[in-house]
Amino acid sequence: MTSLHSTMNKKIAFSLALGSLLVSSIALAQTVSPTPSGSTRMGDKEMHKMTVNVDGACMATAVDKRDSAIEVVVDTYASTVKMALETRKTALKAAWGMSDVKARRQAINEAWNAYKKSVKSARRVFKTSRNAAWSQFRTDAKVCHGSSSEDNGGAGSDAQL
Repeated sequence: MTSLHSTMNKKIAFSLALGSLLVSSIALAQTVSPTPSGSTRMGDKEMHKMTVNVDGACMATAVDKRDSAIEVVVDTYASTVKMALETRKTALKAAWGMSDVKARRQAINEAWNAYKKSVKSARRVFKTSRNAAWSQFRTDAKVCHGSSSEDNGGAGSDAQL
């Protein structure tokens, strides 16, 4: 009889543990179920408001405007850096053609300093312009009654450019 009780107690304990695990898993899934944006679950009121009021065509236009601006920023940055490289190459080649050691060192230093200054300036303009494109997108998203946070995860990706 003791063996039967022991077996029954183990089965009951196992069933209770399994049931408890199942209930907590369901509760956790309801609390943090992912949304399309990957964040935690929104309340029904917020979700309804977004799906009813958002102007999808307007948001698509806002995305196009943002990404087109970022493309221009990237192109401008690339051409500016390319021009700085060409200028550096020309200056360094001329410097290495000098026979006076002191003048050559000065020319080499000037070439590198000018290059660093140009690239630093280009990077600053790039960053400011990229941030302006994202800021404008957030403003445009509000006009569209959309949530820029749904498409805002990419701002971090663009920061890697």
